[in-house]
Amino acid sequence: MDLSTFTIEEEKIKFKALVHQYLTAKQPITISLHYPTNFQLDILPDGIRTPLVSLLVDNNEAFIIRGFKRKDKLKKIVAVSRHMISNGLNIPKIIHSDSSRKTFRKYGYFISIERKISGITFDKFIDNRDKILLIAQYFAQMHGVTRPYWGSIGFSSFFKRWELHSLFLYSIKKWLRELKNLEPQFTANMEKKCWHWFKNYKPLIKRYKIFSLVHRDPHPKNLLISNDNKVYLLDLDRVKYFPPLIDIAYISLSKHLAPDDLLYFKQSYLSNLPPLQQEEYEKCMDFYKGFVKLSRATNHFSGIKELPDENPRKQHCRTKLTECCKVLQELILES
Repeated sequence: MDLSTFTIEEEKIKFKALVHQYLTAKQPITISLHYPTNFQLDILPDGIRTPLVSLLVDNNEAFIIRGFKRKDKLKKIVAVSRHMISNGLNIPKIIHSDSSRKTFRKYGYFISIERKISGITFDKFIDNRDKILLIAQYFAQMHGVTRPYWGSIGFSSFFKRWELHSLFLYSIKKWLRELKNLEPQFTANMEKKCWHWFKNYKPLIKRYKIFSLVHRDPHPKNLLISNDNKVYLLDLDRVKYFPPLIDIAYISLSKHLAPDDLLYFKQSYLSNLPPLQQEEYEKCMDFYKGFVKLSRATNHFSGIKELPDENPRKQHCRTKLTECCKVLQELILES
């Protein structure tokens, strides 16, 4: 048995037991649970980073309970949840959060409870055009929520607009250098070409005057189609105000949608945008594809540096870096 998997499963079992203690201790949960005397807890298969259990109470209401090791992460997700709901976006509503030190000392987690939405994730409807249209409309609506500065929800305007392009280019240069050191196929000449290619987009990136609410990880399993045919966005810990094309670049690079379905998604999304944003899409899309692919490759840098050669995970990390090099080469050749 893989030790890491065993550890995760053990943690989930432990968390389920802790949640049972938490509920039976009749914590001051001022929500519609009303201190249920009869409830059923089940471990959910998701939740590698955050343990999850489902809760069914005696009035047949269903909830999802999450555990957080970091107080700031729980507070951020609560703030994001409130902000998105206030802007008319469908997400599972958090009806209780407990970020008290007392709870963490006793149970080892901060706790949130959200309503469970009955439905199926988008990966089960991946070739359904009606569902693809719903997803495109949802992202267009989400990206319509804007403000004049970038960053997290509740983030002050300390950073000026022009600094975002500086952050992007600084990060790109650093990532390209690291990619050259870790991937033999990515030569110094290729690094130089990529850097100049990215830098040529600077005038366009600099023009941003407003920033949209973006998810930054729109994986099909993070998109839920409810039983009443509404889209709900899951896994909100990466939501920020950023250029909206970051979300579309993630989806465009996804291997889940067939080429025709991806084209249908793009057309459906663009049809909901004003002409100026459609023009921006055409001019900047390649930049954000390169940026997203490079930023995702950074998730594998530490695996290559730290894992032993015999670990299969290390080979997986190398494969991802090779894919990144291939995408960057294709983008440069196409431009």
